[in-house]
Amino acid sequence: MNPTEPGRPGLTAVANYLRIISHPSRLAIALLLLDGPCSVSEIESALGLRQPNLSQHLGVLRDANILTASRQAKSVTYTLCDGPPRELVRGIAISVNAPAAPDKQVPLAAPPSATKSAANEPDDALMFAQVIAHHRDG
Repeated sequence: MNPTEPGRPGLTAVANYLRIISHPSRLAIALLLLDGPCSVSEIESALGLRQPNLSQHLGVLRDANILTASRQAKSVTYTLCDGPPRELVRGIAISVNAPAAPDKQVPLAAPPSATKSAANEPDDALMFAQVIAHHRDG
């Protein structure tokens, strides 16, 4: 069966979610929000992303219906959407937190970013490792 046939339309949506969250910063944001809603300033301080880059990533995630935003006075709070986006991020969190076999431990690392804004962002591998450590400890 072709994945894009009418009987399997969910695969196209999941592939789109995977494409969107494949950027290390967006994945780190989604993993952080798995624990619950956060304001922009909370996300900024937790991940060390600069505000312009963070806003861009939040916009991409919001436009893809992975996150929702709600305004409370001057603060905007983001929440990971229920359903397939949350389940996908939960599955990624579980797979990343799964202990490796003792003889095959692989250090956490993210591929180098190919975006022009990468020079303005903290080291993606370090940021990703911090989010994963947060999920393991929390």
